[in-house]
Amino acid sequence: MGKSLARVRAALTAAGLGADPVERPAETRMATQAATAAGFALGGLAPLGHLTPLPLWIDQRLMAFPQVRAAAGTPRHIFAIAPADLARVTGAVTADFCA
Repeated sequence: MGKSLARVRAALTAAGLGADPVERPAETRMATQAATAAGFALGGLAPLGHLTPLPLWIDQRLMAFPQVRAAAGTPRHIFAIAPADLARVTGAVTADFCA
């Protein structure tokens, strides 16, 4: 397991979340391919598990979904999480990106 993936897993565990990163097939290295495979749009950077704190924001429209999927530290790993939990564990500021 890579260091980044290990940090994401550790951060999820420390937050008391049952989210477990899963590996997507090799052909899902591009965000659009991974989004199609997961059934939800993906970004490329894990929202937690960083060596230094980062300022983070989360689009308020995501709060309407029961779960979102986020990158988990490698090009092929993702995890599912409730948006409110994601905002809480990352300290992300909720914002309106389309105002």
